[in-house]
Amino acid sequence: MDALIPILNKLQDAFNTVGSDSIQLPQIVVVGSQSAGKSSVLENIVGRDFLPRGTGIVTRRPLTLQLIYTPAEDKHDQCQRLGIPVPDENEFGIFTHIKDRVYTDFNEIRKEIEAETGRLGGKKNISKEPITLRIYSPKVVTLTLIDLPGLTKIPVDDQPVDIEQQVRNLIMDYISNPNAIILAITPANVDFSTSEAVKYAKEVDPEGQRTLAVLTKLDLMDRGTDAYDQEFIRFPRLHEKIVDVVTHLLRRRLPETNRMVENLVGIELAYINTKHPDFHEATVIHRALTGGNNIANTNQTQHKSKHDDRNNDQSTSGKSSSINRTLTQRNDGNEPQANGVHSSSYLSNATLTSPATMSMAPLGDGTTINERKLSSREKCDCEVIERLIRSYFLIVRKNIQDSVPKAIMHFLVNFVKDQLQSELVALLYKTSVNEHDELLNESSHIAQRRKDAQEMLDALQKANQIICEVRETHLW
Repeated sequence: MDALIPILNKLQDAFNTVGSDSIQLPQIVVVGSQSAGKSSVLENIVGRDFLPRGTGIVTRRPLTLQLIYTPAEDKHDQCQRLGIPVPDENEFGIFTHIKDRVYTDFNEIRKEIEAETGRLGGKKNISKEPITLRIYSPKVVTLTLIDLPGLTKIPVDDQPVDIEQQVRNLIMDYISNPNAIILAITPANVDFSTSEAVKYAKEVDPEGQRTLAVLTKLDLMDRGTDAYDQEFIRFPRLHEKIVDVVTHLLRRRLPETNRMVENLVGIELAYINTKHPDFHEATVIHRALTGGNNIANTNQTQHKSKHDDRNNDQSTSGKSSSINRTLTQRNDGNEPQANGVHSSSYLSNATLTSPATMSMAPLGDGTTINERKLSSREKCDCEVIERLIRSYFLIVRKNIQDSVPKAIMHFLVNFVKDQLQSELVALLYKTSVNEHDELLNESSHIAQRRKDAQEMLDALQKANQIICEVRETHLW
């Protein structure tokens, strides 16, 4: 294969001058939407940053990237065969459209790609003429890839209105080649089933025999997506083992998380903070208590002045007492008292049973308590207490809704995330070699596909051998 790829590269260079439609050469074609991460994939393969970046369609011409593995000790001989000066660096690149110039600065390679792209394609147009770049390095494998313009839907600025069709035609020209391997680049935050790159690949390769899907931008994955689904399908035993480790960590951390949640609830139950800044209802109710509803309407016309004095005393006492004081004592005159001071916020234990009537169930000895209707004052007190409880309950509920998820994330989720790698590595070292082999046993479906592919490879090799024998046969 290492000897075959340079020959294919020479054929590719030769047919680029007359059009690659004359022969269908094996090649790896990189396809993806705009900003899908195609450049990052190619740069990771090369190990250097050298491709143009920006918004919109940055790649507007096909880039044929020929990687040639060149050890440091073979650099001199390689340069002599190419007829170029020997550079000081072990990694260098050359363009086929520029003779006798060697690029050792990969930033200059980026600038030359941008300049050559603009020479034919302009700033917005698409051109089918490829740019051929060869990179010689001891850090690459001998490989040829073709980077194509990113898929787009809507023309921007002064782009042609048919820009989508132009890009589609260009991509289809390359991936329709039955000898081409399609590298479908898809961001991890995009639903795989709606990936444009995969959609294009399925049109020419419905069975996926020559399509490789590459997921990029894993840090932007949406909740619920999983980049490891394919690998887990391939190695089901490994998947089960990882799930066991995660489950073990969750169970180990769950008691401490439960204790923290219980403490949060206990903290709220331990103290009723009537001075909470969100407890606005207390102020409103306090004003209602001290400003309007007096105890009874009896003797209003006959004892008006006496009642006025009495109400003033009650208002003063109500202002000085706390809102959450519960009065359950009564004197002989059926007037509520607290520390010897008459109060207007009387509420007996019986009052809490109903806002309209007071009724007691029969006692164990058969005696019952007579029902009676609540007075206007008692009804008012019940409404006050109800509003206070509801208002403070909403405050407590808000605190719990905010603090409990944070506690679960801190004590449970983040702990498992931080400890998972070390736990997996520790378990890996404890397992034997036989267990390692068992974890990497492929599923029966994948194993069958691999077997079929191997049989096809053997058949093709035999066919190639027969063709070579026919070629070497001399007819007399």
